[in-house]
This record gives sequence, C-alpha cells and structure tokens, in this order.
Amino acid sequence: KQNSNLETGMPGYVYYVSFRDLDIEVPVPPLAVQCYPNPFNPELTISFSVGETHEVKLDIYNIRGQKVRSLVNETFRPDTYNIVWSGYDNRGRKVSSGVYYIRLQVGNDIVNEKVILMK
Repeated sequence: KQNSNLETGMPGYVYYVSFRDLDIEVPVPPLAVQCYPNPFNPELTISFSVGETHEVKLDIYNIRGQKVRSLVNETFRPDTYNIVWSGYDNRGRKVSSGVYYIRLQVGNDIVNEKVILMK
C-alpha cells in the first residue's frame, strides 16, 4: 500500500497534500505597434508581434481619416514583423508632409499610432 502522506525529514510531522487541476488564465499581452523613427523621412518602420495565426491588416490614414495606403491584408503566423512604409500612397505617389495614422488590426484587436512625415 502506497503512503499518500507527505512527510518531512522530521519525525512526527506529517502534511496532507492535495493535488488538483488549477484553471490559471495567462494574460495575453495587448496588441502594440511601434513606429520609428517618428517623425520620419523618408521611411517609417512599423513593428508588431502576432501571438497566434491571425488575419492582419495594416493601413495608413491621413488626418482627415482617408485611407492613404494599404500595406498588409493577409494571414500572419506567430512572429515579430517589421513593415516599412516609404511614404507612397496606393497610386504610387509620394504623400505630403503631415500627420498620418497607422491602423493595425490583428484578428479582432485594433491599435492606432500617430506618426509625422517631415520633409
């Protein structure tokens, strides 16, 4: 018969221990995007991490909320990514100096980052 008590090295001290499954939620880090340098000219590096396979959308908007450029719209596997924006719109034209918003969507999570293009 197996002894189910946990005994210390000291005679007379016996501890009863119960092992059970614990439901522990591991917090998922919030979605974050880093844009550098900021202000930028001529290129901006957009860095982000994907924790599990997800659809990823990365778009650039001007100060009026108009989409200037779609950089990414595809499925990404878990990893850290660096996407470079060279300051061109979807038609291949150089955008003007000013404030732009980087909008990163990974699955259902969305984060925005304000950047400045200075010429």
